[in-house]
Amino acid sequence: DQDTIDKIEEILSSPLQKGKRHQDTVQLKKDLAFLGFPVPGNGTNYYGDKTEQKIIEFQQKNNLVVNGIADPVTLEKIKELINAPLSKGMKREDVKTLKQNLEKLGFKVPGKGTNLFGEKTEQKVKEFQEYYGLDVTGVVDQDTIDKIEEILSSPLQNGKRHQDTIQLKKDLAFLGFPVPGNGTNLYGKNTEKQVRAFQAYYGLAVNGIADHVTLEKIQELINAPLSKGMKREDVKTLKQNLEKLGFKVPGKGTNLFGEKTEQKVKEFQEYYGLDVTGVVDQDTIDKIEEILSSPLQ
Repeated sequence: DQDTIDKIEEILSSPLQKGKRHQDTVQLKKDLAFLGFPVPGNGTNYYGDKTEQKIIEFQQKNNLVVNGIADPVTLEKIKELINAPLSKGMKREDVKTLKQNLEKLGFKVPGKGTNLFGEKTEQKVKEFQEYYGLDVTGVVDQDTIDKIEEILSSPLQNGKRHQDTIQLKKDLAFLGFPVPGNGTNLYGKNTEKQVRAFQAYYGLAVNGIADHVTLEKIQELINAPLSKGMKREDVKTLKQNLEKLGFKVPGKGTNLFGEKTEQKVKEFQEYYGLDVTGVVDQDTIDKIEEILSSPLQ
């Protein structure tokens, strides 16, 4: 019918086909390059053999009719892929940026950082989403983008100044990761180094940024009862007190709560009829303080 004839003629007379020039060809080439089908040359308005070849490759890749013409269906598919959330199987230039950002955040994608969103990229996106409490889809949706940008723009990272950095340094020192210096509000290389060490020690994503997962872990450890594996400044006081009470922990009295400390805590707890856990809970603290404050000494 006439509609069919008109559509055939419309596509055959398209300015976006081999041998023709049109201003839209300039943007078309940019879009093709963004989607991983770069047209060699200077990005002119000429639709030559190389542009046709890239359109054919694009059409084949996306199961379109292969005609080498940037027809309405092809243009719509290009637009759809440019605006779609990144997901497995896609080629797009911003995949490179995604991989760079994931590496900065401690989720390095193996490989050479190409524009292909493959299985390894999907896996790292899933790990990132799970770590930060997002829906684990492997698709880079708006929530995932927002979270990446939030962490990358954190004031608690190398080179930035923030009032909270002062307390962060105090907390790190208390947990056995002291930052050299005067405790200023500058988050420098030494602060990043200690945050990385903290993250590695406690099995967190190692990115050197005091993100909310790291900050929550710091607060958890500051408030937690002392137990094996922890580093905290009050471990030194614990060891001193245990020694006063006849339960000396071998070693140099460091801030590490190791196996020997745990053993002496257990001996103390058993001796005084407490639950033998090796964890310095409130009952254990109370008993230590009770004995140390005894008038009969």
